[in-house]
Amino acid sequence: MILDTLTLEAVKAVVSYDPISGVWTRLKTGKPTGAVDSADGYVYLYIGNRKIRGHRLAWFYMTGEWPDPEADHKDRDRSNNRWGNLRQATRAQQRMNVPLQSNNKVGLKGVSFCRATGRYRADIRLNGKRRNLGRADTPEEAYALYVGASRDLFGEFSGV
Repeated sequence: MILDTLTLEAVKAVVSYDPISGVWTRLKTGKPTGAVDSADGYVYLYIGNRKIRGHRLAWFYMTGEWPDPEADHKDRDRSNNRWGNLRQATRAQQRMNVPLQSNNKVGLKGVSFCRATGRYRADIRLNGKRRNLGRADTPEEAYALYVGASRDLFGEFSGV
């Protein structure tokens, strides 16, 4: 990986990071740096000729190591790079910390309406496979099934 050659000393010679606000500052100018990319919502900075996501750089700046495997925003706000909002996560953990899909007609994560039974179905994804958690008479009851399973399986990464 190209970032493996970037040293902490080289980063700290160019920028400073405020862990309380999550803001990056160019040392040469004293001005905030980094910009939110409209395509993906992440803050990016240039260190030398390298374009780096701000949350990954924050992890490196604070720990001296690149996040392994990834860094996750607890509040799902990709531009919020406050240190208290970042945590290491696997790809599966990150995928659980996502908002409700826009095509969800019920309005509750993990819940859909089953036309065949006239009841609400709760499902969860685990290791790329959908698991049926059961059926319920109301969307709220089905959501309670989802929330329980999500917290059991994914803990703080459950996204609920």
